[in-house]
Amino acid sequence: MQNGVILLNKRFGERSTRCVSKIKSLVGRGLKIGHAGTLDSTAEGLLVILLGSMTRTSSFIMELPKIYEVKAHLGYETDTLDSSGVIVKESCAEHVTRKDVEVSLASMLGWINQVPPKISAVRIEGKRSHELARKGVDISPAPKPVRVYKIEVCDFDLTEKSISLSIHCGKGTYIRSIIRDLGRALGCYATVTSLRRTYVGLMDLQDSVSLEQLQMGSVDKYLLKPYEILKNYTIYYIPEDLQRWIKAGNRVEPSKLVRRSWSPFGIGRHVVLVGRDFFSFAERMYISGKPLFKPVRTIMCSEEELRKEDIK
Repeated sequence: MQNGVILLNKRFGERSTRCVSKIKSLVGRGLKIGHAGTLDSTAEGLLVILLGSMTRTSSFIMELPKIYEVKAHLGYETDTLDSSGVIVKESCAEHVTRKDVEVSLASMLGWINQVPPKISAVRIEGKRSHELARKGVDISPAPKPVRVYKIEVCDFDLTEKSISLSIHCGKGTYIRSIIRDLGRALGCYATVTSLRRTYVGLMDLQDSVSLEQLQMGSVDKYLLKPYEILKNYTIYYIPEDLQRWIKAGNRVEPSKLVRRSWSPFGIGRHVVLVGRDFFSFAERMYISGKPLFKPVRTIMCSEEELRKEDIK
């Protein structure tokens, strides 16, 4: 088994950590396995599983934008902000129009300060918020900045008191919080009834596999090479005479590298520098007005795993 990525279609009710454990039992204990961004057990969709040295790229993959499809019911709010919880607030939703929904959602675009759900993995004084909430501790998670790029109303059915949205957002965004805030802005409350992640960067749920498929066949069959991940970032090739220098973590001027492609998501904090048998995530920086790349994470790979001819 080599370094790589598996795009897993996590089903409703499955826990992300349990999915990782099951895949580990298939590939053996000698290989590191992790994931890039968990999903609640009440959510489904794309879970990026990392194998081997690719586990060290998790924090960078989590920075990629994501797309979610969410359905919500108007008229009530639960303690978990989804259908697994107990109703704690109710109100009439008959006055709500599609225009009301669109106007309220417009205020949630861009950089916003979002309050995470109480039932979440955020830490409060060293403890997980969901652990404290389930013990009856009165907690108030602190707001945190998140970025919402786009929200599209896919369906609005006041008869059923339901709405369906497509949400394009950045790292750390809680969809349950968006629905909570939307319901409160509309004056009728709202709760998530289904949630599915369809994209992480360029990685598409349609290209994913289920646990059942992995268990029935060879995991190698579904393993994506590292270059499939690199396509999400601006890529520079490293000339041969600079490869040892960059491997050692030294800064380099962009003008000394060969730019291969731009990120489809615009200028980000990190770029990828590709050598013969390694690649490095590098941070953009300026010193005395001079642009530089500082390697912050280097991953050793075989030439086959990088497949430069496939990076476009």
